[in-house]
Amino acid sequence: MPVDAANAAAAEVSADAPTVEAGPEVAASPADASVDTAAAPLDLGPAPDSLPVAPDAVAAEAAARVDATEALSRPDTDGLDAPKPADAMTVEAAKPATDLAPAKLGEISPQQLNADLASKDFKLIDVHTPNEGSIPGTDARIAYTNIAALVDFIGPDLDTKVVLTCLMGGMSKSAGNALVALGYRNVSELTGGMTAWTNAGYQLVHLDGGL
Repeated sequence: MPVDAANAAAAEVSADAPTVEAGPEVAASPADASVDTAAAPLDLGPAPDSLPVAPDAVAAEAAARVDATEALSRPDTDGLDAPKPADAMTVEAAKPATDLAPAKLGEISPQQLNADLASKDFKLIDVHTPNEGSIPGTDARIAYTNIAALVDFIGPDLDTKVVLTCLMGGMSKSAGNALVALGYRNVSELTGGMTAWTNAGYQLVHLDGGL
């Protein structure tokens, strides 16, 4: 279409369109233009106690708690409470009770010694010096100070049953404690010595040799 014809058509459309008249101007009220400062503030509701935690943070915290619990349940392998190897525990359990507690020098009364002589299963040694006589059935007379000779006579078996005698008990206690300190576990001394033996009505014999 030619330019002139197009301009003419546009002018015709504009002429046919109805004319819109502007209404009276509405004045804005001063109250509408101002902010009501007396109005109540907006209620946003109670603030949450904490912000939502991302799923990754929750998983990390749970893993940390599991690691801490496992660490507390593990034994302290660097301290004295470290578990013992099975073979070490077996050896410890196999130890006799006499190895776990120190032996002590035992005592035997004249009456009990006299009764035991009927079925004698021990070594009876007179350790008194000088010779004051010995109890019948005495196996040897060895001075209480000669511990090496006592050990040679008793032998290497630390469970050998031994009864020591002297005149009043002092020398037999001294020798007996020395033997116990060396590891002998079945050593006794006659309570009150041979004095208590004779006071109980039993006899002494004089043995040759020894001391």
